[in-house]
Amino acid sequence: MYYSANHLIIYRGNYTQEIMDLAKGLATSGVKIASEFWKPQRTLHVSNTPPCFREPGILKGYRLTNQSWFYYAKSIFYIHNETFNIWTHLIAFFILWSTLARYAFIYDFWTDKRSWPILVFCICCLVSTGVSTIAHIWHSKSPNIHYTVFLFDYVGASLYGFGSGILALYTFSDDKTYENVEAPTFILIWFYAWFDCLTMCATKVFLDENSLKRKCSVVGVFILYGFVVTIPVGHRYWTCYYDINCSLTSLNYISVLYLMFVLQGFTFGSHLPELILPGAFDILGQSHQWFHIVSTATQVLQIHTAHFEITHRKSNHGNPDLNFLILATLLLAICQIISLLVIRRFLPTKDKRE
Repeated sequence: MYYSANHLIIYRGNYTQEIMDLAKGLATSGVKIASEFWKPQRTLHVSNTPPCFREPGILKGYRLTNQSWFYYAKSIFYIHNETFNIWTHLIAFFILWSTLARYAFIYDFWTDKRSWPILVFCICCLVSTGVSTIAHIWHSKSPNIHYTVFLFDYVGASLYGFGSGILALYTFSDDKTYENVEAPTFILIWFYAWFDCLTMCATKVFLDENSLKRKCSVVGVFILYGFVVTIPVGHRYWTCYYDINCSLTSLNYISVLYLMFVLQGFTFGSHLPELILPGAFDILGQSHQWFHIVSTATQVLQIHTAHFEITHRKSNHGNPDLNFLILATLLLAICQIISLLVIRRFLPTKDKRE
């Protein structure tokens, strides 16, 4: 059959118009779907929220309680005062996963013992971030669920602390300190991570959520853990200070990590800036969101610092056993969960602030 040039032009024009109409329809549908999800949903004022859910300086945007599980799953895409707490964790999870994948191309995690502390640390960080994401998604369902998921969140947080101790002992230490303190320091790191979890769980259940006593207890545990982690690292500062051939700038990465730990504690415990301008940071900019961001940056920096220590300082004096590290981590998690379940039996039947 013969088609003239005019026929081809008309056909092409109709085809182009169909493509444009399809694209326009898809764009319209996408906008409708996005507007359906990313829009303010019905939320509660702090005065209408159970006391255990209330956060200092956060006045609006609390999700409804006693809704279906699917309601809270969908709320990932709604605007409320937990939206960016959830997304800062979700994004952090994939950042950590991609960072681990990147180093999987650099190290052989099956045979290179230098990389095993990095692997265990990354696993601890992924567990911590994943559990915390779940906690922020579903904690508003009921006071009982709120307490339960955050108790598990503390298990993840203490596992992150344990992973930090593993990095400090096997990668950031010097050879002489490692030889002298490896066994007792590992035991101390393990038991202190358990104690850290116990403290956070107990203060959550037995003390008022935002009381000064609870905040001081939790921050105090963090500070003490900083000293525990310093045991295998601190000697490097001492010897470098008195060694004319050593510059303290060689410890810059580790020094920055200490500053980041301080910033973590500040963003966690200060409730700033929302206490200065109550209601202004209900959705975006509240301290806990900054805490998530700082924590993720710290974790990624810890991984990069470990890589720097291995490649530039030739840190290969550590002698970790991968099977032992994994078993120790699993045993720690099991002991923490058992402790959590015991403490959970003392959950208040009535909110402590009512």
